[in-house]
Amino acid sequence: MQRLKPLIGEWAVTTALPGGQVLGRVRSTFAWLDDRFVVQRTDVFPGDQGMPELFPAVCVYGSDDGTGRFTQLYSDGRGVHRVYQCTLDDGVWRMWRDQPGFAQRFTATVGADVIDGGWELAEEEGVWKPDLSVRYERAGRPA
Repeated sequence: MQRLKPLIGEWAVTTALPGGQVLGRVRSTFAWLDDRFVVQRTDVFPGDQGMPELFPAVCVYGSDDGTGRFTQLYSDGRGVHRVYQCTLDDGVWRMWRDQPGFAQRFTATVGADVIDGGWELAEEEGVWKPDLSVRYERAGRPA
């Protein structure tokens, strides 16, 4: 679980469509749960009306000793629940979900104060399209 330590803390997150249209900024916190799991809580900033139907969102990360991978259990304000496989190695965070007709994958570079990445979507097997860019900035840093 210590490989997730770079995520711990509070982040301002900006998401944008492939054309660059910003969807909004939200606040996301990663915190330890009994030193065995990591819980991510994401919500809109107070007074912000961007994408409220998605929030709040909660994710719980746990590890598998056998594979070295993490599993993320995801839920959001729409009532959506998903399970993603994850890795975080050598500053690269990957998540994926191989659901036929709606496969998703995320890749990001993780720095001390910035995480830059994006989601891709495949509605047809093997045909990946950019879905969203995502930028996490550690709280207290300029946007």
